Amino acid sequence: MENPHSILKKVFGYDSFRPGQEQIVSRLLAGQDVLAVMPTGAGKSICYQVPALLLPGITIVVSPLVSLMKDQVGALVQAGVAAAFLNNSLTDNQKALMLHRAREGWYKIIYVAPERLEMPGFQRFAQERQISMVTVDEAHCISQWGQDFRPSYLRIKAFVDSLPSRPVMGAFTATATAHVREDIRTHLALQAPYEVTTSFDRPNLYFETRRALPSQKPKELLELVLDTKAAVEKAPRTFDAAAHHALARRAAAQSIVLLRNEGALLPLKKGEKIAVLGDFARTPRYQGAGSSAVNSIQVDSFLDCLTESGLTNVGYAQGFDRQGKADEDLKKEAVALAQNANVVLLCMGLDEIKESEGIDRADMKLAENQLELLAAVAAANPNVVVLLSAGSSLESDWVKDCKALVYGCLGGQAGAGALVEVLTGAQNPCGKLAETWARSYADTPAKEHFGGDGPTVEYREGLYVGYRYYDTAGVPTAFPFGYGLSYTSFAYSDLKADETGVTLTVTNTGSCAGAEVVQLYVAKPDAKVFRPVKELKGFAKVQLEAGESKTVTIPLDDKAFRYWNVKTDRWEVEGGSYQLLVGASSADIRLTAAVTVAGTGAPDPYAGKDLAHYRTAQVQKVPDAEFEALLGRPIPENKVHIDRNMTLGEMGHGRSPIGWLAAAVLGALLRRSIKKGKPDLNILFQYNMPLRALAKMTNGAISMGMVDGIVMELQGFWIIGLVRVIFEAVKNLVLNSRMEERLKNS
Repeated sequence: MENPHSILKKVFGYDSFRPGQEQIVSRLLAGQDVLAVMPTGAGKSICYQVPALLLPGITIVVSPLVSLMKDQVGALVQAGVAAAFLNNSLTDNQKALMLHRAREGWYKIIYVAPERLEMPGFQRFAQERQISMVTVDEAHCISQWGQDFRPSYLRIKAFVDSLPSRPVMGAFTATATAHVREDIRTHLALQAPYEVTTSFDRPNLYFETRRALPSQKPKELLELVLDTKAAVEKAPRTFDAAAHHALARRAAAQSIVLLRNEGALLPLKKGEKIAVLGDFARTPRYQGAGSSAVNSIQVDSFLDCLTESGLTNVGYAQGFDRQGKADEDLKKEAVALAQNANVVLLCMGLDEIKESEGIDRADMKLAENQLELLAAVAAANPNVVVLLSAGSSLESDWVKDCKALVYGCLGGQAGAGALVEVLTGAQNPCGKLAETWARSYADTPAKEHFGGDGPTVEYREGLYVGYRYYDTAGVPTAFPFGYGLSYTSFAYSDLKADETGVTLTVTNTGSCAGAEVVQLYVAKPDAKVFRPVKELKGFAKVQLEAGESKTVTIPLDDKAFRYWNVKTDRWEVEGGSYQLLVGASSADIRLTAAVTVAGTGAPDPYAGKDLAHYRTAQVQKVPDAEFEALLGRPIPENKVHIDRNMTLGEMGHGRSPIGWLAAAVLGALLRRSIKKGKPDLNILFQYNMPLRALAKMTNGAISMGMVDGIVMELQGFWIIGLVRVIFEAVKNLVLNSRMEERLKNS
């Protein structure tokens, strides 16, 4: 008869368990939940793989690590264990085959990404087969920081509760504070778990600190460089580019936001006669500039992707100059073409210079030549669909000139194909706005204090950022936070709520399949400590066939009701009645429930302070005295200081003709690059770079001593500053030559 030791030897090739492993295995086999904190390399996987092979049913291992899943499943299969994994690295056909085999009982261990637990197919499988154990790897992800990027970890408990019978549960992580361990126990609802924390102490590992002589350091650095180079050269040189591109297209399609669809103009019918206008149709704006720029292996253009759409394209016209120059001939050509089509697809957006690292946006407008073209085309053919490429919100009073508005954001290398899918209905749009679209820049809370020529920016709006401002201050918007249309419709009902979260029923009341993002906001109308009128605290995406209903659960934790108290210097909770608001956007609340939450009894941190503008959210023009009261200190002086932190672009504020000349040259180069319509990132970096960075980014050519000499020069000590620069330059040359000699000798 098999036992843990025989499985350990026969399957994994080990003669004995490491410290802590055998106790964990025996507790899991006895049906007791386990919470194990074991450092990397301590053998966590053995602790759940061994009992998985002895338990009667299937073990589900929830993990966020796609590459680790593949490696562990590969090792198990090689050892003769029936194992599989389910995550986004699989194609749709591979996922379907895996689930089909799982329902037929092929597998003993299944690794799954947390998001996959919500797949209808996976849930059907879990209802049909016996699940003996659910193991949560990297369980620290269920605590606060992990929820931020893997919120599905909070829905593991709901999945376990939905099973016909509760399996034994194991939670494993490499490190966890007491607070994180409590989160794991609470959010997984572990029942009297056996808890173990194993040591880093291993006979085959040791840690040693050695003091190296200065002459030895170059040798050790060279060893590191050479070892790294060898590892890079051994790394694989190929990957599945087509699979990556397909994944990029799928992600883009689900991110597109439908903002307007008057008269249900979209989706377009097969064979619809269209005209394509706009420079962005031919040359896509698909990513930002600067550090965010990626060298894509393939970039689709909208014009090329239309060939697979089934639409009848009567032609393409550029329509406008990308950098905003007026061109009547381009406009006339586009208007003439628009008259020959049933529907006009007008590709508009912000050019590369409008959104780039190193440059603040000067306004929130589209180029005037694009708006003029839209108005002229709409007069010739009212059936205009605007396809918008931009990385942030825009003033949009021009929306009246189009019947449909599709916000493609910056869709990435495959974004153009995703747009075609949405236009034709192959993809039902399900994206939601991640920021509010103000009617105008003048309506924003930051207008009076953001940007400018000074060295400081004052965030006088405080907590009132985005929808927290517009909803609280009652300022009308063009499109609210969380907004996005669909080709179908959804009804919300049967809300049940308490302080741990909500459940409700969502029904697809339309005629086609679609996905809805249900949003949960928390409000406290009688709050004593000022706060936004409501705040998003959770959301869930649900896929529904036409006429289908599903129960949606959105959990809340202790962080949902807390605020930062500057008097106690910690997170606090104001006790009393709260409203839980469920809706399709911050402005479209469908269901409401009241819950009572116990407070921490902390004092009001702002008692006795005159903060009238913050209590009413009228923060566009906060007086200096009130901002200082909130800040707790005087407002920093908005003045350029001549020191190491002065930027190269600010040298014109110095007292040196050399600095004036250098700043003037940099400014001229910057303005010239902007006129070209494509930012010169090197000039941008130099213009905004502090003087101290010269010693960090010149490969040893400039030392910090030389920087101090430059500062003296800019302060007006012309002769002394130049002498200091020359002296430090000679010193730097000597030190650099000595370093080169040591490197050669090593």
